[in-house]
Amino acid sequence: MQFRDILLCVDPIQPGSALIENAVSFANKQEANLSGLYPLEFPEFPGYVAAQLPKEIIDKNRSYFMEHAKEAEAVFRKACTSAGIHWNWYCVEGERAQSVIVNARLADLVLLAGTQEEGESATGESSGRIMLECGRPVLLLPSTPITEDTGSRVLVAWNGRREAVRAVHDALPLLESADWVEIVMVNPDTGAPDYGDLPGSELCRHLARHGVKAEARETRARGKSDGAALLSLAEEEKVNLIVMGAYGHARWRELMIGGVTDHVLRHGKLPVFLSH
Repeated sequence: MQFRDILLCVDPIQPGSALIENAVSFANKQEANLSGLYPLEFPEFPGYVAAQLPKEIIDKNRSYFMEHAKEAEAVFRKACTSAGIHWNWYCVEGERAQSVIVNARLADLVLLAGTQEEGESATGESSGRIMLECGRPVLLLPSTPITEDTGSRVLVAWNGRREAVRAVHDALPLLESADWVEIVMVNPDTGAPDYGDLPGSELCRHLARHGVKAEARETRARGKSDGAALLSLAEEEKVNLIVMGAYGHARWRELMIGGVTDHVLRHGKLPVFLSH
C-alpha cells in the first residue's frame, strides 16, 4: 500500500524551492501523483479604504500576487517534469486553510511546510487548523533538503490514545517500507488503560501482522519536557521521520502552556507525520 494521491500546499509567503523539491522527492518515492495547490489569499482592505483606493492600485496589488503564483508554478512544473512524476497545479483564490481543507478531502496525504528556523513553529493558525480539520494525515517537511533514505528510520511516538492510533494506521504505507521502526513511550504509566500492562508490545505484535518489524522502548524525560525527550532520542537514534498523533490535548492548551505536538513542531528539524 502506498500514498498515490498527494496534495502539496505551496505557501505564498515562503514558496521555497526546497519545499517543492522535498515534496517531489517524496512523491517520486511513493510513485504518487503530486498536486500543487497555491492559495491566492489577496489582502482585504476595509470598505472605507477600498472605496478610496484607485482601481489601478488594487489591480497592481492583485497582479503582484498572481506573478508570484506563476513563478511558483514554473518551479513546481520544472521539478515534477525533471523527476518524471505525474502532477497537477491548482491556483485557488481564497483563504489558505479553507482552500487546503476542501482540496485535501480527495487526497491520501497533505504536505505542508514545517519549521523554518529553530523556535519558529509550524503550528500557525492556518496550519494548525488544516491538521485538525482536513481529515487526512499531514506530513510536515523541513526547509532543508531531505535525503533519499528519508523514512528508512522511523520513530513512532506512542501513548495509546486515539490520535496516536490514527497516526500509526495512517502511516502504515511508510512503516511497511521502513528499514527500522521504534515505538517510543515517554514516561509511560504501566497498567494504565491507554498503555496496557506491557506498553508498546501489543502495538509491535499488531504491526508485525502488517510485515512491520518494530521494537518498543520506554524513555524518561528526566527534567525535560516529553517533547524534548522525544527529539533527543530521535537525534540519538539517527531517526529521519517521526510519526505521532497531533494535539491529544486541546490545541489552544498546547499553544498556551506547551505540549508534545507543539514542542516537536517548534524545534524538530526532520519530517513529521501527523494525524488527528
